[in-house]
Order: sequence, then structure tokens, then C-alpha cells
Amino acid sequence: MGCMTDAKTRAERVAEWRASGLSAVKFSAGRDFTAHRLWDWASKIRKAEEARTPGIARTTMGRMRLARVVRVPRLATEATAAGVGLTVEVFGARVGVPPGFDRATLAAVLDEIEARAGKR
Repeated sequence: MGCMTDAKTRAERVAEWRASGLSAVKFSAGRDFTAHRLWDWASKIRKAEEARTPGIARTTMGRMRLARVVRVPRLATEATAAGVGLTVEVFGARVGVPPGFDRATLAAVLDEIEARAGKR
């Protein structure tokens, strides 16, 4: 069943799950894999991505990079129109993060901000 699924199919299922906005339990209901299997696939994919692109999720010291998350008060309609789910403030820069953001892109943006802040 789920164990024999090839890597491409696992990656497609994880991407579809992430894009759906559903919990793993709801997404896997009625399918030929469980929520636990989906979490396992997602974890392995994340670890493989981190191994291919060192520095995205962790610094060279092996510690998790932290960023201060700031809630910026706005009118509900303004936030919805802007498509921003939250704002991340790091090294004096504010980054609006929309719902359903791509983690790799956000990590690359944070890396660039960090690199530029180090040049000051």
C-alpha cells in the first residue's frame, strides 16, 4: 500500500496536501495512505531538501535560526487585500508572508536578508 509508493508520487501527494490547507488526517481520509505516512513522507522530503541546501533551515552552527514574528494591527479588509497572513521581522526588515507560502522561497529571502545584514 503506502510503503511501496515511489518518491515522485510521495512528493506529489505531500505537495497536494500542503496546498490543500487540510490537516493530514482530513487529507488522507479515504485514500490509500494514512496521516502518519503523509507526515513521514513530508519529514523525509524536508530533511532531503535541507541536506541539498545547507543553511536554509539551520545556521552553520547547527542551531535553528530565529526570527521575531510581529503582528501588525490592520483592518481585516486591508490584510485580506494585501494577502498577508503574518509579518516576519528579521535584521530590521519586515517580510509579509501570505497564506500558503513556499517555505524554500521564504528561507531564501531570509538568507539574503541575513547576508546583507552581515555586510553592514
